[in-house]
Amino acid sequence: MNIRRLLLVTLALQLTLIAQQEIPSLNAFRKDDNSKYTSIGNLGITITNFGTYGHGFALWPQQPSGEYPKGSGIEHIFDGGLYIGGFISNDAQGSGKTGPFVTTAAVDAASVSARGGGFEFTNSKEAVVVERSSLLTSRYYKPQAVSHQDFVMEFTDTNLAWENGEPIQEHSPLGVGVHLETYAWNFPFADFFVIFNYTIKNVSNKYLDSVYVGLWTDAVVRNTKITSPGGSAFFNKGGNGYMDSIKVAYEFDSNGDIGFTDSYLGIQFLGSDTPYDSVNFVNWQFRNTADPLFFAPQTDQDRYVKMQGFFGGNARYKYGVTPATLKTPSNRSILLSAG
Repeated sequence: MNIRRLLLVTLALQLTLIAQQEIPSLNAFRKDDNSKYTSIGNLGITITNFGTYGHGFALWPQQPSGEYPKGSGIEHIFDGGLYIGGFISNDAQGSGKTGPFVTTAAVDAASVSARGGGFEFTNSKEAVVVERSSLLTSRYYKPQAVSHQDFVMEFTDTNLAWENGEPIQEHSPLGVGVHLETYAWNFPFADFFVIFNYTIKNVSNKYLDSVYVGLWTDAVVRNTKITSPGGSAFFNKGGNGYMDSIKVAYEFDSNGDIGFTDSYLGIQFLGSDTPYDSVNFVNWQFRNTADPLFFAPQTDQDRYVKMQGFFGGNARYKYGVTPATLKTPSNRSILLSAG
């Protein structure tokens, strides 16, 4: 695989678990913002202040969802977002332990124009998205900037309703607040990836146990200048794989716009400040409720087992799941997790 043809949406996890912090008020909302996208390098990816990335082609073609190279019309992401799973207990000894609960930024959805169940992160009172840059010539220049284009934001899973007052369906908060910073550069050797750096805090008065954190991505690699988004035939051409040596889960165009899509979407785990047992890769078929391996999880229990790296039963990647099977065209999504 030619690394210069591999689009990487890379992920760095920092996990801090702190109890006895105030839960943000249910009324402390800022407006959802999906208008921000990286533009400094060759990768345009929409980043929101409610835990998701990509826009489900709701803003296409005016705004990139996960376009690379910039201006090519080759999209790589329908949508995706942060997953956090774990158990809640009354004390460090695990008394009163309940769960598992999984907070999801996004789930399988035919459209993200109207957020429904599974979109469980909301804005906190600090939710304004800050843009900053290390470039002295940029209007966003700030000395504390990490990259040529940083986006900085906050969100939380503690609210039980969205800003319009509508209840979030089947949402059981873990009680976490998230600080996200994304970094992008315009260097020729670094213009094809964006780093997502998450700092996650326990803001409840409970203890969290056996925590897993991951990124779920509904990937689609198609040239929208050749084939416009829409219909199942647009989404069911993707092949998948996992390179465990460098912890990259990927998707490519298996039999869609061949010859017009020569890049891969990669989701890479870069590391964590806290210990973790393993890095896990699973994927599943869009809204599949029957296949024993590739079923789309419907409950927090199912999602937590997937985050542990099990496709179904005891099957894991390479152990009950043949890599060649994943390279056949289908409409599958990717979950890369650690915990």
